[in-house]
Amino acid sequence: MPLIYSGSVLVCGLDSIGCTIAAGLCKSGDFHKLYVYDKNVVTKEDVENISPYFVENDIGVLTRGEAVRNYLYKRFDVEHKKYDVETSFFTGSAGVPEGALSLVDIVIFTTCNRTQLIRYNEYCRAQKPPVCFVNACAVGLLGYTFVDRGIKFHDKSFRYCLLNESAYKCLDLQ
Repeated sequence: MPLIYSGSVLVCGLDSIGCTIAAGLCKSGDFHKLYVYDKNVVTKEDVENISPYFVENDIGVLTRGEAVRNYLYKRFDVEHKKYDVETSFFTGSAGVPEGALSLVDIVIFTTCNRTQLIRYNEYCRAQKPPVCFVNACAVGLLGYTFVDRGIKFHDKSFRYCLLNESAYKCLDLQ
């Protein structure tokens, strides 16, 4: 994941990967504002599979975004930190409005279909300066991360993944 420089981050999709990313960001504390977004209502399956982020009292009452925000506030004592965590509420069934992406420095998607991801990535690239687009996904034992910092980003000193020396030579990243 790109270095975070006290900017703002939007995490869209609070499944197990999204919750873990949000908790990791709060643990690092290296951002100014974290927005969490998932309009799905907490279900019994969420409580059983993605604990401790969701609890029984959240079922059918809170959205995943609200529940994760509450968890982060309790777990990391956000009120006494230099950063803030908010739940983003976007209305409509079309997903995250593109205009909301321009309000943050980094946007992290963990759930979306390919068509939506391409549209969001193109929008992020078109911003001045570009919004850092991250897609992180896990399907069973397979996981991947895609990071796009924009067309003019040429910093080869920072590696987005852990590769051994021979892999760096093969990819011409030296």
